[in-house]
Amino acid sequence: MLEPVIIGSAMSTTGPFAELKLPHLLGAEMAVSDVNREGGIFFLGERHPVVLINHDSASGLRRCVDNVRKLVYEDRVDFMINVDVTSDQALAAQQITEAAAVPILHIGLSRKLIGPQAYYTFRDVLSVRERVPILYAYLRQNNPQCRRIAVINMDTELGREHLEAVTATAPRYGFKVTRARLYDPLNTDYDALLADALKDNPDIFDHGAGAANPVDTIFPALSRRGYRGLLVSSNDYPTAPAISGRLGPGGDSILEGYLQFGSDDAADDYPEDLKRLKQRALDTAGIYSSGTATLYEKVGWIKQGVEGCGTTDADVFVKWLETNPVETAYGPARFGGKSVYGINRQLEGYFGLLRFTGGRQRQVHRGKFSFNG
Repeated sequence: MLEPVIIGSAMSTTGPFAELKLPHLLGAEMAVSDVNREGGIFFLGERHPVVLINHDSASGLRRCVDNVRKLVYEDRVDFMINVDVTSDQALAAQQITEAAAVPILHIGLSRKLIGPQAYYTFRDVLSVRERVPILYAYLRQNNPQCRRIAVINMDTELGREHLEAVTATAPRYGFKVTRARLYDPLNTDYDALLADALKDNPDIFDHGAGAANPVDTIFPALSRRGYRGLLVSSNDYPTAPAISGRLGPGGDSILEGYLQFGSDDAADDYPEDLKRLKQRALDTAGIYSSGTATLYEKVGWIKQGVEGCGTTDADVFVKWLETNPVETAYGPARFGGKSVYGINRQLEGYFGLLRFTGGRQRQVHRGKFSFNG
């Protein structure tokens, strides 16, 4: 029996984070199934099967860290794809993967995930600090009547970064931040939180990045309070087209999503293979988000890298990945950003904005980022 290539993850399948992570896990499972059906990963003259091990983090920090430790030291994974949802989970887990020299491919918006201290860590989405200026430039140009902004986010490393980015960026575009609040996603009275956030009648309500299942928490509370302004989000939820409907007549929302792999099927250039993947996910499990495609591609990068460098050795794999392009649905992309992060671990890619109005979506912005590292 050939030694398998073992891929680990600690994505929540229970608790408030499950809605976000179940479509991600589905993408990884579909990719592993496809790789094995094609014969596995070829290196050292033989084809090796791939095994995916996911331990449910139950939407908690301690459980997530324990799972990562188990994956690394008991399951002996070769690679990690993602951890769970919050930056606090990712940063804590990263201490384990870095110490054990296990390469990890992250989805994570915190800038602190990338840098010389994170040699074995790669990321495929841009940080909040890079995303926020694009979002607010769009808002200034397309919603000139809006002036007042209320912003909330989870009380995590990422949430704090997001609030700092918005409060620093929004005034440069003529906005006034009337409220900026952090909250505990697992122990919050959302009606009270939003009553405070909406005191000054903001034109724009930004619920940030990494909010825990806002469809069942923040959006109903907004609706109960009769909010009719503009909703801004940094997340891509499977139920996103229903967001504006939850806000009632006249409600409007912007989804700032992970669109380099895209759920942006309103776009003219939405790749056919992503359309097929989306339909397959819906037919298989009735769920899909851009994370489905993201995790599907991460497994593909592991296959591409191992076959490219001819080994699962972490240091050889890392060198290959930082110097060779990986295949994405939109074509080859490189990890770069040394001039920004001090190390080439940030994937260049596409950043888009989708706008949902009356339950319908349209793409309103698309651009490509690349780094000269």
